[in-house]
Amino acid sequence: MRTPPARSGRAILALVAATAVLAGCGSSDTGASTSSGPDPATGAPISVGFVNSDSGSIALPEVTAMAKAAADWINGHGGVDGRPLKLETCSTDGTPATSTSCANDLVGKNVLAVLNGDDGSLDSALPIFKKAGLHIFGAMAGPAVQSDPDNTIMLAPSAAATAATGPVQKLMGIHNGVFVLPNIGPEMKTAFDGIKAASASADVRLTLSLVAPANPDITAAVNAAKSQHADGIILALSENDCTNAVRTARSMNWTGELVVGQCTQFIKDLGPQAAGVKTVQNLFPYGSRASAEKYDGSLKQDFDTYEAAAKAAGAQKYLDFGYAPYGYSTVMTFVDLLKGLGGDITRTTVNRAMASFKGRQVLGTPQDCTAKLMPGGACGRDLIALETQADGSQTLVGGKPLDLGTIAGGK
Repeated sequence: MRTPPARSGRAILALVAATAVLAGCGSSDTGASTSSGPDPATGAPISVGFVNSDSGSIALPEVTAMAKAAADWINGHGGVDGRPLKLETCSTDGTPATSTSCANDLVGKNVLAVLNGDDGSLDSALPIFKKAGLHIFGAMAGPAVQSDPDNTIMLAPSAAATAATGPVQKLMGIHNGVFVLPNIGPEMKTAFDGIKAASASADVRLTLSLVAPANPDITAAVNAAKSQHADGIILALSENDCTNAVRTARSMNWTGELVVGQCTQFIKDLGPQAAGVKTVQNLFPYGSRASAEKYDGSLKQDFDTYEAAAKAAGAQKYLDFGYAPYGYSTVMTFVDLLKGLGGDITRTTVNRAMASFKGRQVLGTPQDCTAKLMPGGACGRDLIALETQADGSQTLVGGKPLDLGTIAGGK
């Protein structure tokens, strides 16, 4: 298990369920269909590794499903200059041992790079990848992977997110909140202590409520929030647990703020009960497309292709899942990077291109890895705060993403 990044109160809501995922590696599955579109790629395959936690205590199989959908779409629409993307997937299950097994497997397959969907224990495999000269690209990662300058992660640095905790909490309407985390080890309290201290510096008070990692009951957390006259409850849970937590809070007549990380399935599951619940993302979920396109019209094409790729792959059930865009965006953004090389695609040229990536992350915000907020492998600077509406859509809080560089007083 890895220690989750000490992110801002909102960011850890969005990410701790993912970054505390207990992950390893079980089997390898190649997804490289070349016939899903009108212009199938037929050249020499480009082999790329993809690692994600598909089973275990907090599994996110939708991430892998949408990564495969992206690869299929690319391969059916010309590939990378005529060459298909061969996605060497390795599914993890919750243990560092299986993450290292994945690393050895992918090194043995001589992949060009490693894409991280959301393998919570990838930190434990980092030495293996570094020894092989393999760099990691992804939308998120644990502290060791994201702090390593050889990697390229489309995520705001943990320290920047933590520094912005107080202002972000206030923007979300919380001045006195109860933070709910799964009790999966002492690292949860360590992560919370950093968040609590950063919040206090902005006169935001947070208290911790630990719940069982499996089938968590938030009854005690709601009662604690009521007894201390809190104005918000912040939940860092998996999709199904988010739904149950919101349902429980509503049944207990909780009327304060509810923030549920990157979960989105609760919107479909709970209907009108979901109205007012807030989430924090690093990518735009499908339900936010109207608000996202209003902010940036170029996102329309991203959403159109995302929907088409999901339907073509038979994965449309994942469209409304908050974590599903991670797999899709990681593959699509990486392919954009490959197409921009304009020459030989080798490990050396790809590593160089990843380190200097500058452009808009698919389903996300602009990224500039040459002007990072802080040293390391994390290139991002934005958080996407969303509020659920009565019709099930999600709208941007403040009308635009939150620039952590500005909020935290950075550059």
